[in-house]
Amino acid sequence: MSVITGIMLICSLGDGPALDSITSWFKDSPLNEDGCELEDLEKGIFTWKSHHPQFHAVGGGYNYMNADLRDELISRVKNADWELPENVVLVIQPEEGSSTVITLEATVNPKKEKS
Repeated sequence: MSVITGIMLICSLGDGPALDSITSWFKDSPLNEDGCELEDLEKGIFTWKSHHPQFHAVGGGYNYMNADLRDELISRVKNADWELPENVVLVIQPEEGSSTVITLEATVNPKKEKS
């Protein structure tokens, strides 16, 4: 039985180069066991209105994401050269346990805040 972690990364349209740096790391990481390309992920965007959202949104489900890979992804997102860091949002939602939402100004983890 697998344990899937959902990841979603959102950034401004002007942050293509920083997103490319994260994508380059992703392509070579153990998370990319299926060999997905960024273009494959972008096809999954949908909207509730007739306009395309004015941001990049990429993500997917990843099997057995360990703490080291999770921390590496978070570090790379935090340290990328973002043009508009205030518009960067990383969501990590494990199949088991609490979700984590990271912006470059704050990290939100409901379990940790309650203690």
